[in-house]
Amino acid sequence: MSGPRLPAAFLQRPITHRALHGLREKCPENSRAAVHAAVKAGYGIEIDLQLSADGRAMVFHDDQLRDIPDFERMGASFISHEASDVTRDRVQSLRHDGVPVRSWTLRSPEQEAEVAALVDNVTFENYLSAFGA
Repeated sequence: MSGPRLPAAFLQRPITHRALHGLREKCPENSRAAVHAAVKAGYGIEIDLQLSADGRAMVFHDDQLRDIPDFERMGASFISHEASDVTRDRVQSLRHDGVPVRSWTLRSPEQEAEVAALVDNVTFENYLSAFGA
């Protein structure tokens, strides 16, 4: 693996997509309530936190994904792919070479079960992940 090592904490707990939302009425995605719910449940958190032009933290999500740059050129330390992509030869080749692979965004325990043997961690929403338990 050519890039910096991914800290182990990123692989020790499933990661909530936009925090732990959708399970309670007052817990919208990317909200403080969703962040608190994820922490209380012991999950990691993925939110789109960026700095505004005036240097203030804000949550912002770009709904158009751009092409992922070349893995080696970027010196990446992990790869994150949609569940439908984790079986691709290139993804599994990187994993075989020691690059951690995370699948995103899973939306059911059934999807999680389908990819569990092919990934090192998951990003999920709208259910409680049991990955690695």
